[in-house]
Amino acid sequence: MAIFALFGGFITNISPPEHSVSTGFASIIALILFLLIVFTRAGQKLTDGVRRRWLQVAVSCGVAAFVLLLIYLPMKDALAFTMPSSGQEFIGGFWLSADAIAAAQKQQVTDPADILGLFGPSSLLQVWPPASHWLAVVSLYFLYVLSVCAVLGAIFALSEGIGDTTAGEIPAA
Repeated sequence: MAIFALFGGFITNISPPEHSVSTGFASIIALILFLLIVFTRAGQKLTDGVRRRWLQVAVSCGVAAFVLLLIYLPMKDALAFTMPSSGQEFIGGFWLSADAIAAAQKQQVTDPADILGLFGPSSLLQVWPPASHWLAVVSLYFLYVLSVCAVLGAIFALSEGIGDTTAGEIPAA
């Protein structure tokens, strides 16, 4: 979680509802990624070729992060919502159940929070079938973790490509 503090809350602010699992998992993946980068660089001098490769990795991760965030953020906006009455966040689903469609048409509501409100917050799986809800949750978490890892991978690769790990060594007398 310390890595997330570097971004002023950006990474945790874009996380899906009930994000403790996804941010924790992303944090572990980021730590593993960071340690792999440090391990591969241990004792290497930073030549122009190595610097170029790290820059290529950083640019690739940055482009991947940009594309993933372009997919993730609108999907999160479409699938996640807050119940106005309680302020509780929910992830809906990709399609409504037949009962939810009928109730929404009868009451002329289209907002996911309003549709869930017709049934009550504890009836989430009556509004969205389990497969629809599960697919939405997995899709959001998967895209979130990939996005975070791509962003952090770009930062780690860039920092490794700029710095020289042998710079702090004490010269032989």
